[in-house]
Amino acid sequence: MVVSERQKLKVKLRRAEWFEHRTPAIKSAPERMVFIDETAVKTNPTRQRGWTTRGKRLEMDAPFGSSGTQTFIAGLSANALIAPWVRCVPGSSASTFSLSRFFYCDD
Repeated sequence: MVVSERQKLKVKLRRAEWFEHRTPAIKSAPERMVFIDETAVKTNPTRQRGWTTRGKRLEMDAPFGSSGTQTFIAGLSANALIAPWVRCVPGSSASTFSLSRFFYCDD
């Protein structure tokens, strides 16, 4: 499956520019390439749905305490996982962007 955005002229031009300028740089120094990934996990083990007889309220046990979302962001280089960062808040592209600025290094 391919996103339909790739068919737009503006996106096609940007992709072509990216491949034209970035690919040679990546091929010449692959050890400088860092892939940044972000994933999240919810820390509440409580089930959100269940089955019961029609007309009856579903009653289940649930753990007491605080729960939330933890976001894990890290960079993956050619030979190592670098700069792992765990945040106890839901992730956003803004946090990934700030991390990507941290990783950027232009000699």
